[in-house]
This record gives sequence, C-alpha cells and structure tokens, in this order.
Amino acid sequence: MMTTILLPQIFIPVESIKLGRLVTSVDHPHQDYHDPVYSSTPIPTINIRAHYGGLGHASRTSNFSTALTSLLSAGFSKRAKSRVRVETNLVRTYTLQNSTQWFEKAVSAEESRRWFERAIDQGDDIYFVVGFHTVTDAQIIYESAEVNEDTGRLGLPIGLTLNTAGVIAPLGDLADPQVGLHRGSVEGVIERFKAPGEQTCGFQYRKVCHRWLSSRSIDKATLAKTPRWSAGDRWRDEEEGVEDILEVETVDLGQLEGKWDEEVAEDETLLQPS
Repeated sequence: MMTTILLPQIFIPVESIKLGRLVTSVDHPHQDYHDPVYSSTPIPTINIRAHYGGLGHASRTSNFSTALTSLLSAGFSKRAKSRVRVETNLVRTYTLQNSTQWFEKAVSAEESRRWFERAIDQGDDIYFVVGFHTVTDAQIIYESAEVNEDTGRLGLPIGLTLNTAGVIAPLGDLADPQVGLHRGSVEGVIERFKAPGEQTCGFQYRKVCHRWLSSRSIDKATLAKTPRWSAGDRWRDEEEGVEDILEVETVDLGQLEGKWDEEVAEDETLLQPS
C-alpha cells in the first residue's frame, strides 16, 4: 500500500516541485533538496480525481478526494485551534513510473553523488520523490473566527499564515492578503480563502538506504546490482578494510517516527503530522 505524507504547512505551488527530487525531510520537500540533472525530463502518469456531488455520483475517486480533504481540514483545524474546512473539486496524482531506473540515473551524476555524501555526513535521512497529489482552486473555509473590534477584520491564525510565495489569496476582489470580513452567520464569522491554481498538498516517497564497503573486499569482476561509487577523497587510504565505497538503494518508506494522523482511501494511506 502506497503512503502519502501530507504537508503540515500551507500548499506548495506545483511549479516548485519535481518528481525524482532528493530530499532530507518528508514534510518539508521544498527545503534542503537536490534536483538531479536527467538527460530527459521524467514524464509522470497523471490520475485525475474529479469530485462529483449529488446522488448517483459516488465513486472511488470521490471517496479519495473526500478522505484527502478531510485529513487536510483536520490538520488545519488543529493548528489553527478553530474550525477549518478545505474543499476542492479536482485532485490530481502525479506518479513516477519505473522509479528504480530513474533513481539509478539520478545517482549517476557526479553532482548528485557529492550531495549524497554531504547529506550522509550530516546524518540526514534521504528520500526520493516518486509521486505527489495536487488540489486545484482549493477553498479554505475558516469558521468561528474572531473579528478585530477596532478594524472589523480578521486574519489567518498563526498556523495558517500566508507563505512568502503568496499561494493563498482571498476569494473575490479583496486586495489585502490578510483578508477582510466576508460574511457572518449564526454559527459565527465565516471567512473564505482561495489557493488559486494547482497546489501540491502531499508527497509519495521511497526511502534511500546506504552502506559503506571496502574497495579491497569487493569483487570488481562482479557487476553491482545497486548503484555504488568511490566516495571522493573521504578515506583514500591504502590501509586494508577502509570503507571507501558508498552503495545506495531505495526501499519502501516503512514506519515513520513521531505521531501521525491517518486516513486510508482506496489502496493508499494518507499521513499528516499530529
């Protein structure tokens, strides 16, 4: 069963994400990453999940979209300490086919190998991006907000502050990204925000494992089944047994540390930091 990690922060513009990326954090794939240089750009398989409302339209795709937005809503609500609902009519899933072959291409480049060595020296975990989910024109509905008595306006709570990329904008023609009062209701103030266009909300990974080998103990006549290389000038030594060869491979993501909220939809497990 595939595992997807939902972002703990506001969405990331789809233009800033790439399949085949190497990252050091499953919940911050836009930081401390490396985009390998490929001879040809990976072409993803795209699965479109449109959400249909009304009777007679229930389907596996709408069930997936519902599970995805439900978990996103729960996460936003928890961080905002208020009721937040995320809605979208269109979810896309981008998947990297033949990910093992793409990984082998990624580590064939000298720049990628040096990045690996630095990350391992720093004790970082490494992950390979093999898929991601996006939502299009998502609405974030913030209910029971507190209005500023002096201005009659409200802003997103700390847990939902706008990021510097400005991916969240108010519905309508409001110019202030902190958003003015949209309308009131018997349940309290309701404010609507919009994430215009296509935004990334969750990622699928393969974990990268490594081990050190000694060039003296390797049978050079045997073709390696997993990528390996001499690790620069780290331990260039004639002493027998020095581990100077780095071998890497991708494996299933496996169990993650920490506490996670979980939803299961179709053949996929959705996780979000608790």
